[in-house]
Amino acid sequence: MGAMLGQRDDSGKKERAIYFLSKKFNECEARYLVIERTCCGLVWVTRRLRQYMLYYTTWLISRVDPLKYIFESPHIVGRVLKWQVVLSEYDIKHVMQKSVKEESCDEGNNEEQEWEMYFDGAANMHGNGVGVVIVSPEGKQFPVAIKLEFDCTNNITEYEACVNGLRAAITLGIRCLKVFSDSALIIHQVTGEWRTRDVKLIPYQELLVDLIKQFKVVSFHHLTRDKNCFTDALATLAAMIQLDCGVHVQPIQVEARSFPAYCLNVEEDREEYPWF
Repeated sequence: MGAMLGQRDDSGKKERAIYFLSKKFNECEARYLVIERTCCGLVWVTRRLRQYMLYYTTWLISRVDPLKYIFESPHIVGRVLKWQVVLSEYDIKHVMQKSVKEESCDEGNNEEQEWEMYFDGAANMHGNGVGVVIVSPEGKQFPVAIKLEFDCTNNITEYEACVNGLRAAITLGIRCLKVFSDSALIIHQVTGEWRTRDVKLIPYQELLVDLIKQFKVVSFHHLTRDKNCFTDALATLAAMIQLDCGVHVQPIQVEARSFPAYCLNVEEDREEYPWF
């Protein structure tokens, strides 16, 4: 198999080759079906180009769609499950897949203007939590952090974050919303590109369909992990904090300082001491 990693120039029209890879299949891999050999090659490429692909969206150009086969295969054998785990870390899109059409919103009405929502979930040894940040058209942020006091998988926390974020947006009277998350699995399942087979996730997806109907326009977009740090911090805080029932925590004010605290700690009336 052969692969090439390319990048478009600033004009967006010309492509420049960055990396070439080639591999000879072993005897076992050579007996795979054509689609399975494509999947095997894609996984092999992602492992060697991880530093290029991890923080960016990658367009996959191939004659067949290996992502659809891997994430929608009715027969999950050992190697397919292994490929799922490896590829779920990346944001890869097959160029032949249909893109979601977005309608425009009326900019004259504040409720009709487009808002943004970022969500993330956290599941660790301390607990489970979700974090959501809703951003108004003027840039005002509305953070939401919820502690989940029941057993969750990572994917369940992501769905809980999305559901509770949409409910908060509905409460605010938002009609047009762009949703962002670093979970490629959740985003592609919500948009219908990937099929949901986990019985624990199917009710969440059905609930999301009902919530989406309450918006005039809503679209879902994948976000790299480094651009979703704040919601990740909120989710981690909610998972780790210990609260009594009914306790309301005031919003956290985050300030920015460009100098350390001791810089202005000077007593002006004591000139005998040197200044630093």
